Amino acid sequence: MDSRRLGLDGKPLAPLTIQVGSTSSDWLSVARIIVQNLADIGISATVDSPDWAEVTAALETGTFRDRRVLVPWAPPVTPTTRRP
Repeated sequence: MDSRRLGLDGKPLAPLTIQVGSTSSDWLSVARIIVQNLADIGISATVDSPDWAEVTAALETGTFRDRRVLVPWAPPVTPTTRRP
C-alpha cells in the first residue's frame, strides 16, 4: 500500500519544498525535522537553501515558486520589542 497523501483528485500530493536561507544552520535543522515529520504522515518534502538575498526577495515580492514553503527570519522578541 502506498502511504503518500492524496489530493482531492485522488492523485498523490506533489512534493513540497521548504526554502530556508543557506546561512541559517538552526533554521536548516528545523526544516529537516519538518521534512521528516511530513514524511511520517505521507507528505513528500525537500529543503532548498538558497542565499538569504533570494529568500528575502521572494518574501518581499511574493514571487514564490510553485509548491514552496518559505521560512522567513524574524528577529527575537525581547521585553522592549514587539512583533507587528
